[in-house]
Order: sequence, then structure tokens, then C-alpha cells
Amino acid sequence: MSWEVSLPGGKAGSFPESSEQAASQAEVVISALLEKRSALAADLVVAEDTVTCLRRQITAVSETLKTFGHLEPERDTMPAAVRHKRSKEGFRKGELTRRVLEKVRDAAEPVRPADVARTIMVECLMDQGDQKLTVAFQHKVHNVIRRQWQRGILERVGAENGWNARWRVAGW
Repeated sequence: MSWEVSLPGGKAGSFPESSEQAASQAEVVISALLEKRSALAADLVVAEDTVTCLRRQITAVSETLKTFGHLEPERDTMPAAVRHKRSKEGFRKGELTRRVLEKVRDAAEPVRPADVARTIMVECLMDQGDQKLTVAFQHKVHNVIRRQWQRGILERVGAENGWNARWRVAGW
């Protein structure tokens, strides 16, 4: 029995049962994949060069407009390169939620939001001496925990409410 595959360039191949034939077929597939990767890398270089060229042209036109006394409004300025947005504390989208859930899951006993916040601040080398930052971060962690509670991922343990409530992963 053999497996049929379609290779780039319209070639067709199969993977036979014997190890020698399978090894030679694997070399063909690897060669085709390397060729495809090389072509994609070349396309990427061309696209990056095109973007760089367009940015230079926009800058040149903007400078020419400035010589004629035309100041560009904010909406006409050149778009910035795409970057992943981060919160003030430096977390990417979903990263804080992931860290909070890890801390609650890995805790030996139910934890308070302030304890979770303190642990994450230490890990991320955040300034714990800054009272304003610490309180704001504790609020963020508390909000993450409340959202996960509303989704049924976390559960409150005990009769305490608010900041003194203790939390754990639901069903654990």
C-alpha cells in the first residue's frame, strides 16, 4: 500500500511501504518544500522592498508639500509599522489573563487577587514600591478573575467577597 501526494509543479508521488523507497520519496518532498520556501522568501524580500520604496515616496511627497507650506493633518501622515499593542504594564492581548489563570491553577490552595497580582508583578519586575501602579494592577487582576468567574472558569471559595475573596479553578 502507498500514499498518494501532490507535489509543487504538478508532480505526483506516493509513499511506498519499504523504507528505502520511502526515504527517497521523502528526499523528493523535502527538496520540493525547500524550493517552495526559497520562492516564498524571495517574494517576501520583494514585498519588503516595495513597502520600503512606498514609504520613501510618501516621505518625499510629504517633504515637498512642506516646502510649499502645506502642513499635513494627522490623518494624512504615513502609517506606522504594524506592532502588537501592549497595555501600560507591558502585556500583550490575553497575556495577563493567561498569567492569572496559571497562578490560580498552580496554587496549592485558593488565592486572593492581591496575592496573584503581587506574584505577577514580581515575575515581570514591576515596581512594587509604586503604590498607584500596584493598586491599578490589583484592580486589573481582580477584573480578570471576575471575568473568568462569569465564564465559569474560576469559582469563589468561602463566604468572603470583594478583595478578600479566594479563588480557584472551577471543578478542582
